[in-house]
Amino acid sequence: FLHDFEGNIIDVNQKVLGYFGYTKPEMLATKIPLLHPPEALTKYKWAFETITRYGFVNFEIDFIKKNGEVFTAEVSSSFFKIDGKQVVQGIVRDITDRKQAEEALSESEKRYRAVVESQSEMICRFFPDGTLTFVNEAYCRYFDKGREELIEHKFMPLIPESDQDKVFESIASLNPNTPEITHEHRVFAPNGEICWHKWTNRAIFDDQNNLMEYQAVGWDITKRKQAEEKLRESEEKYRGIFDESIAAVYLFDEKKNFLDSNQAGLDLLGYSRERIKIPFLKNSSKERRS
Repeated sequence: FLHDFEGNIIDVNQKVLGYFGYTKPEMLATKIPLLHPPEALTKYKWAFETITRYGFVNFEIDFIKKNGEVFTAEVSSSFFKIDGKQVVQGIVRDITDRKQAEEALSESEKRYRAVVESQSEMICRFFPDGTLTFVNEAYCRYFDKGREELIEHKFMPLIPESDQDKVFESIASLNPNTPEITHEHRVFAPNGEICWHKWTNRAIFDDQNNLMEYQAVGWDITKRKQAEEKLRESEEKYRGIFDESIAAVYLFDEKKNFLDSNQAGLDLLGYSRERIKIPFLKNSSKERRS
């Protein structure tokens, strides 16, 4: 539409009439400020001052339709002269749907963030090169760092160098058919100690299957790893005592099924570990009794 510096509308096209619901004579009898809700007038004045100073302005502002409905529009305005008189040309585009979608997305992101921040698990998002784009509070607490120390920085330095290739290859293997993988690796704790983590990484793709980023959820499994190591050491110690005993030792379950024998037991019976079976023992006993 066209209007003068007093806000009087000089001309409008059919698109503008469709936006507002007015007839052309009704629009020409209306001043621009009357098309805005009261709370938008401050922005209107700012836009008018800007166009007066610089000759053009782009901004978003609310308008009121004839039926009282408010819609948001993107406006590009510039001024020029017609018959020696300065006029303003405004190009209006209704962006109500876009603004509503943005607000819905913002609300969705707020809910997502609230859920993520309430989790005890570490959660992060990162680009394919390992640059962090998001970390939740649990992640910050674990590594004793603020978000500003983590976001836009790579996470690989938090992992011992000997584990980095394995982690990178695991993540890089993800694709649209296999978008998720779980793996375990070591990390540096804030105190310098080596801890163990279990991470589930999911690759995020767009509609064309282009990789966008990754989201990962992690847990500290150091205590479990320590327990497994103690169990392994205990079993090795037991196996050493079991195998090195000079006395014949046989293991059976509660149903008297043979489980294992040490070397002394195998030598006594003359069997290899692969051949010794309960039936052989029973038969040997019967043969000795007869």
